[in-house]
Amino acid sequence: MRGLIISEKGKVFVAVILSLLCMTIASGKDYYFKHLGVSDGLSQICIPSIYQDELGVVWLGTTEGLNRYNGKEVKIFRPSQDGQGLTNNEINELCGDKKGKVYIRSGNDLVKLDIYKEQFTCLRQKDVRGIFCEGDTLWVSCSTGIYYYTDDNSNLVFVTRLQVGAGEALYVNKESIWVITSSHLIVISRKNLARQDVLFSFSRGKCISGDSDGNIWVGTWDGAFRISATREITHYRDDSREKGLSNNQVRCILEDNFKRIWIGTFRGLDCYDPAVDEWSHYTRYGDSSNTLSHHSILSLHKDMQGNIWIGTYYGGVNVFNPDKINNHFYYAEPLQEDCLSFPVVGKMTEDNKGNLWICTEGGGLNCYHAATGSFIRYQHNPKDTKSIGSDNLKSIFYRTENDRLYVGTHLGGLFILDLKSNKGHTLHHIRGNPASLPHEIVNDIQEYKGGLALLTQGGPIFMDPMTEKFSPLSEDTTIQKLVSREYAYETFLIDSRHRMWLASASGGVICVHLPSSKVIRYLLDAKDTAAIGRFKVVHIFEDSRGDVYFCTIGSGIFKYQEKEQAFKSYSTLNHSLPSDYCYYICESVEDQRLYLLHGKGLSVFSREKETVEDTYHLFNQTYSQGSALYRSEKSVIFIGGTNGLALFQEQSLYATPVRNFLNFDKLLIFNEEIIPNDNTGILSDILAKTSDIFLSYKQNNITVEFATFDYNNEQNRLFEYCLEGFDKTWTQTSGTTITYTNLPPGDYILRVRSWDNPKPESEIYLNVHVSTPFYATIWAYLFYLLCLLGVMIAFIRFKTRQAALKSSLEFERKEKARIEELNQAKLRFFTNISHEFRTPLIWGTERNVY
Repeated sequence: MRGLIISEKGKVFVAVILSLLCMTIASGKDYYFKHLGVSDGLSQICIPSIYQDELGVVWLGTTEGLNRYNGKEVKIFRPSQDGQGLTNNEINELCGDKKGKVYIRSGNDLVKLDIYKEQFTCLRQKDVRGIFCEGDTLWVSCSTGIYYYTDDNSNLVFVTRLQVGAGEALYVNKESIWVITSSHLIVISRKNLARQDVLFSFSRGKCISGDSDGNIWVGTWDGAFRISATREITHYRDDSREKGLSNNQVRCILEDNFKRIWIGTFRGLDCYDPAVDEWSHYTRYGDSSNTLSHHSILSLHKDMQGNIWIGTYYGGVNVFNPDKINNHFYYAEPLQEDCLSFPVVGKMTEDNKGNLWICTEGGGLNCYHAATGSFIRYQHNPKDTKSIGSDNLKSIFYRTENDRLYVGTHLGGLFILDLKSNKGHTLHHIRGNPASLPHEIVNDIQEYKGGLALLTQGGPIFMDPMTEKFSPLSEDTTIQKLVSREYAYETFLIDSRHRMWLASASGGVICVHLPSSKVIRYLLDAKDTAAIGRFKVVHIFEDSRGDVYFCTIGSGIFKYQEKEQAFKSYSTLNHSLPSDYCYYICESVEDQRLYLLHGKGLSVFSREKETVEDTYHLFNQTYSQGSALYRSEKSVIFIGGTNGLALFQEQSLYATPVRNFLNFDKLLIFNEEIIPNDNTGILSDILAKTSDIFLSYKQNNITVEFATFDYNNEQNRLFEYCLEGFDKTWTQTSGTTITYTNLPPGDYILRVRSWDNPKPESEIYLNVHVSTPFYATIWAYLFYLLCLLGVMIAFIRFKTRQAALKSSLEFERKEKARIEELNQAKLRFFTNISHEFRTPLIWGTERNVY
């Protein structure tokens, strides 16, 4: 709706057309479709088969190999040149026993995959037409008959041969084996295999499945057939009426958790609700998350969370949750008149009929009708003076007393829409007229003293809704001069105590008590913990208790403390918020909680605990300054972001959490992935089935990745991990990768848990053993000790021998000296004796001479 005025006939015509469209060809706007393609890691965009195993891993069969998807990454298995593993590129069918085995119809070959060891085994080649798992038994339809296989057998076991044609797809329940051939439906009694009843014929049978009420559904190229427990047959075709298929070429049929039947056809996805006998069709396709990525549907699968996975022919995978009370996302489609007109969504309000009125930053005013999921847009028309003054909207307020909507624009004045007459007009700034709008930019609007208080870029002003005249909020000329500066204030709030809080565009806050004209300035001061941070305030909110909160860009949120006249900070620094970039606050129906919109999503903030309890990041929505929240009368939270509008059911915040799928998923050593039974010998099974890993001292740079296998993509979950024996505290992370480098030898326990569920039973753990190098083992140290003792003994023996040798030498020297001395004494003795003998002789001779 480009203009504002619509004739009564025109409105009736539009309403009729919209109602017909809603009844016959639903566009898919009620659901958010998550698209997965080659850019997300898929090997190909043609998806003939889908299966989820007991760990939560989703296996996607493509025309170019088997893809393993854990909610974050894709791992591709392709056929090898030597014929080992997968035998063909085409993965036509997938099923499993939920005990570690996935069965694959690859081309016309049957391949078994042991998911715990990631090993493929070919069971049969060339003539396999269909497969179906009943518990741990695999039923196989081949050109030669029906077979079954269990993991205890090495080969397929023959059951029976079909009396009419060759089997294609099959379905097995307690009493019967249901087989479709290319043209017949055959029922084989499990008690009497010779009894084969041909129920009816058709053109090109494609699929068969059962529902929870015991009905059998058959998809053919001649439509879909329902066979009741009493063998009553109902035929559904494309008959171009409200009830029926979108196309007769049916490829797959699936029952959801609400007993609705989903049928994938050549032209789209159909939903049949047997309880009310109603059909809806989802045939639109494109890049929008409100449409399918491609209309030709090949496969359907329901996961353990109730999500439905859609395999398309040329659009990859689409995932959505069929719960009607689930959360939704509306993607902007400017060229589609009944869709959101612009992706950047701002402030919102609700009228007395439950319609949501939405400000956009470029698409004008949008009205959302919850009953139909459609939008009506009011946009600026230069040729129509009664149209909205600008398509860039800043603020909005609904006044119940006169059933009027007041919309503040950017350079377009104040637009007033009378909802009773659907007529509007715009108030502009008139130079020289003090009773006119002070400025063409209106940032905020709120109710005050029976009228409206507006913050314009010319300052705050009071408006009388009856006369539509403007006057100052304060009669004090000093106050008027203070607040009437242009482009001075970012946002404002007049609280229940008649204090006007003005957020300065340059940072800081001014508080004006309007009755007394008292002014208090709160300046930026990053060093003062009682100040209001160092970044500007972009939103001010007063809760039902009278507490005033301030959202900042970079400093988290602040709560004004009345007694201290100071501010209490909540930010990442004190671990009370996941992001410091906060944009908007609204109050929960639970009186102890607030909803905070920030850079990482929507958080539930407990005022009693003064911390965030949970954080949700819906639909990969992005946010910035100007993004806003609104809680409707029906407890629906609307979130305006920079890429669309999200709807969040408040009750889902407090719903019982689904099964915890947290598991270790990948191990890397020095950034090289370790797979089971590779040459490293570290893993014999996948990491999810491994309790202990043993590493050498050279393998001490490890990375462990874990996965949540949560495909709803709602909660931006935080996790904690701790490596016992190395870490002293738990480390918080929003990622799923844990890395340790240069890990010392030792025995460790890696524990991971969800931040919001720290119970021991919810933890996963992995024992990590890093071996000690041979030179640091106890045997090495014993060897070193023995060597040391040997050296010491050798040293002592050497010293002892040296001392003995020295002593011996000293003894020899002394002995030699003694002998020498003895010899000298002998010499002296004999010399003396000789002298004595000679002396008398001489003396006698002399006497004889005389």
